[in-house]
Amino acid sequence: MARLALLAGAACCALAGLAGEAEANHRLQIDEVVAGVFGRPEIQFVEIRLGDCNQVWANIARLVAFDAADQPIGEFLFTSNPACTLTGQSVLIGTQAYADLTSAPDPNFIIPPIL
Repeated sequence: MARLALLAGAACCALAGLAGEAEANHRLQIDEVVAGVFGRPEIQFVEIRLGDCNQVWANIARLVAFDAADQPIGEFLFTSNPACTLTGQSVLIGTQAYADLTSAPDPNFIIPPIL
């Protein structure tokens, strides 16, 4: 069983002097994780629902995938905050292969295939 985490805790942020700004990051929910579509493992996406629009991800939050032995197998550092205009809004994070699908919505963030 693999595990996925969005890390943006106070310990991470305290090192960068931003502990107070990251306190809002606990108000989110991972709604969907897909690692492979149409038999193509490079097509991956994660949908995260924001609890509010005060999320601070830029250079703080990391999306980390772990294998069944709880070892990290991939990581992505967000370099900007998610665009948010409405509480409960979803953020779509996907690989370039996912973004290239003509039937898929455009992701808010492009990640390497880490799942």
